Amino acid sequence: MKKTIEDTMEVIGFNTVKPINKTTRLLLVDDDLLIEIVIRKMLKEENILIDFASSAIEALLMVSQNIYDIILMDIVMPQFTGTDAMLKIRKHADASATKIIAHTFSENENSNNKYIKLGFNGLLLKPVKQSLLIENIRSFLKWLIAIVGWLTVYYLLLTKNYLIRIISSN
Repeated sequence: MKKTIEDTMEVIGFNTVKPINKTTRLLLVDDDLLIEIVIRKMLKEENILIDFASSAIEALLMVSQNIYDIILMDIVMPQFTGTDAMLKIRKHADASATKIIAHTFSENENSNNKYIKLGFNGLLLKPVKQSLLIENIRSFLKWLIAIVGWLTVYYLLLTKNYLIRIISSN
């Protein structure tokens, strides 16, 4: 029985969730171009700008030139591993707030804890279902939206206090 792309998309739950509202910057790092095609198709209806790196070295270069909300990092790659790349990215000051999700085949059921202890924010197992991918992205973005909201309120309060002082001094 020959499987088509449509069959595969049905198995992974393609197109069963509503789009994300905020524009999100995602870096997909994987040496398998098929993964890029599938992830791009899964996130096509979302408000996500996706950059792709086919190696950990390319990912490091891209992180040095861009700010990403989320990095979806393959673990097993040529040259050096996704874990090595994550550790180097974590040292990069501008990427300290970036959520990095390990994306690999699991060795055992405790893999999530293993990757979190290493410094990843989570784990998505291959092949990932569309709904699970989007749910994880939304979960990791909640903290960012909350921080932006608090910073906006703080800025408005500072501005209001500054304007009151100016008006009071006149």
